[in-house]
Amino acid sequence: SVVPDSISHPDAPYPLLFVCSSLDDIVEQIERDTDENEARVVLDEAKRFVEKWPTKQWGPKDISSVCIITPTRHQVSMMRAIVRKSSQEYGILNGIKMLPTFDIQGREFH
Repeated sequence: SVVPDSISHPDAPYPLLFVCSSLDDIVEQIERDTDENEARVVLDEAKRFVEKWPTKQWGPKDISSVCIITPTRHQVSMMRAIVRKSSQEYGILNGIKMLPTFDIQGREFH
């Protein structure tokens, strides 16, 4: 493992995970809903990691110590709106940090 076991997530060998939102599976919706579908791809991945929170390595679950970094404020707003609207599906992500790339300098996250 590239990152020591004491800080790594069992599903991620690196401290930074890039999610490419290839939407080939949902081609019919791409033209009208691309932003929302891309946001959901990222939220689904974040949800998967939070559900498998490595308590042994990271201690008790603290969602605010995780950050989703995205290139634009628009994408941040879109993801936050989806989490609020779809609380049954994404409620586990309430409190997770979502920031555009230009707002993360000097911050630390899991």
